[in-house]
Amino acid sequence: MELIQKLIGGKMLQKAVFSAPDGQNEISRVDLRPLLIGSAYRYQAEERRGTQVSHKNLTPAEAASYMELSLLTFRNAVLFTPDCDYHIIKSKKGKVSVLRKPPSNPEPVEARAHDREKNYFFPDGVHEEFLSALGITDARGHVHPTRRNKFVQINRFIELLTNVLDVFDIDETLNIADFGCGKAYLTFAMEAFFRRVGREARITGVDVKGPVLDECAKIAARLGVGGRLGFISGTIQNAALPNKPNLIVALHACDTATDDAIVRAAATGAKALLLAPCCQHELQHSLQNAALEPLLRYGVQRDKLATLVTDTLRALVLESMGYQVEVLEFTPAEHTAKNVMIRAKAGGTRKQRAIDEIAALMKHFDLEGFYLLNSIAKIKGQNLT
Repeated sequence: MELIQKLIGGKMLQKAVFSAPDGQNEISRVDLRPLLIGSAYRYQAEERRGTQVSHKNLTPAEAASYMELSLLTFRNAVLFTPDCDYHIIKSKKGKVSVLRKPPSNPEPVEARAHDREKNYFFPDGVHEEFLSALGITDARGHVHPTRRNKFVQINRFIELLTNVLDVFDIDETLNIADFGCGKAYLTFAMEAFFRRVGREARITGVDVKGPVLDECAKIAARLGVGGRLGFISGTIQNAALPNKPNLIVALHACDTATDDAIVRAAATGAKALLLAPCCQHELQHSLQNAALEPLLRYGVQRDKLATLVTDTLRALVLESMGYQVEVLEFTPAEHTAKNVMIRAKAGGTRKQRAIDEIAALMKHFDLEGFYLLNSIAKIKGQNLT
C-alpha cells in the first residue's frame, strides 16, 4: 500500500493500531511503534492473543510488509502521524476506505529507546558468531523476528548466571554441566560469555538426543570452540562427565528430571545451580488437604498448586543442603508460561529451618513421599522429614 510505504519511508508514523480481526486471526490487536535499538531505527509490533502479549522488533522494510499483511487480517486500522490520523476501514465485502482526521498528536515523531535492549550482554545489531550459526541473528547481527523470544531468553539467562559467579574464586575453572541442553542455545551462550569475560570454563552439554548433539558438535567445531565446549549423550543420572561439575544447569527439564539435577549437584558438591523446572506431575494426584479442597477440586487449579508445592519443596531441599536459594522469573510470561527459575549458590544459612519447613509442608498436604527427598536420602543418608 503506497500510504504505508510513504509513512515508513519518511519516518512519519507515530503509531499504528490494528483491531477487529477478520476470520480466524488469533491475534486480537496489534500496536506498532517506532523505537531505537542502539542507533538502529526499528518498529516494535505488540501482538495481543487473549491475555498474552508478545513483541516483534522489525526493520522498516519488515514493518511495511507486516502492516500490509495486517490490513488483510484486520478490519480496522488507525495510522497516527503528526499531520493527520488515517482511519482504514474494510467492509464485509472487502472494500477498503481511508479517512483522514485531525492528528491526535501533532508533535514530531520520536522513536523511543528500547530500554531493555541496552543492557543485553549480546545486543541486537552486533554480530556474534554463535547467534548467527544457530540461526538467531542474520550475518549483520540483527535478530530474526521469529527468534526474538529465544534471543531474550539467552540474554536473561546470562544476566541470571552472572549472579552466581561470586561463589567461585576468580582463577577457579568453571566445570559446567548443562543437562537437557537440547539444541544448546544456552550452552553456546555460556561459552561465548565466559570467553568474553576471560573466565576459564569447560562446558558439557548433556542430552538423550544423539543426532541433535552431533549437529551441536559440528557447530562448535566450525566456531573453533570445541576445546571448551563438548557434548555427551546420556541422562542426568548416568552421563559420564569429563569433569566433576561445580556449576549445574538444567533448563526446562521435565517432571523429576529437575530433581535428578539437584541430586547430581548433591553428589558432586556443585557450588551453584540454575534450574528452570517444567511439567511437575509427581504431586498432582497426591496433594490432600480438607481446608484447600476447593483449590484441589479442579484439574487446572490442582496442577498449578502441585507445581507451586513441588518447586517450593525443591527450594527448601536446596536450602537444607546449604545453598542460598532464590525463585525468580526466568523470562517474561509473554515469551513462555514456563518462566520460573530456581537459582541456588553455596552460602545458605537456613539448613535446619528448611528441614523443619519441609516436614511441615509434607504434613500439611498429607504427602507420604517425594522423589527428590527419597533420592537425597539415598546419597546423603539423611532423612529430611
